[in-house]
Amino acid sequence: MSIEKIEDPLAADKIVRRTDKARRSYYQFYTDKKWGSTEDMDLMLDSSKLGIEGTTGLIEDYLIRLGYVEN
Repeated sequence: MSIEKIEDPLAADKIVRRTDKARRSYYQFYTDKKWGSTEDMDLMLDSSKLGIEGTTGLIEDYLIRLGYVEN
C-alpha cells in the first residue's frame, strides 16, 4: 500500500484481486493448465520457515543436484 500510495485497504484489496484474476487468466490461456494446481510444480517452499538465506541455499542445492548450476 505504501509503495502504490494507497491509503484505503479496500481499494488495495480490490487491486490485488484484479491483478490475481488477470494473472490467472493469462496463465490458463497460455498453458492450458489450472492456476494454483500443484501437479506441475517442481519445488515449493515456505520461505518464512527457512528465511531468505536458508531458502536461497536450498534452491541453489536443488539446482546443483539437477545439474543446472555447477558447484
